[in-house]
Amino acid sequence: MLQPPSGSHTYGRKAFHHPEVGDLTLGYQTMQLQGTPGQCMVVYYAEAGTPEHDKLTLLDLAATESQHAPRLSPDWQPLDNA
Repeated sequence: MLQPPSGSHTYGRKAFHHPEVGDLTLGYQTMQLQGTPGQCMVVYYAEAGTPEHDKLTLLDLAATESQHAPRLSPDWQPLDNA
């Protein structure tokens, strides 16, 4: 899970390790949300054309494919056509 950067920086870079795509360093920017004292939104991003961008694209594709994959119960058995 991505965690907000520590400290009071509003932008920068943060290194991560993902078990499927390995190490990547993403840019981030924090934004204060009006009417929500003490809360902010953190956006992580990768520059287009970088290895990090390619890795995020792979993760996005994998997530999309897993959402559309049929889910079978553990006791599912195919029917014989005999």
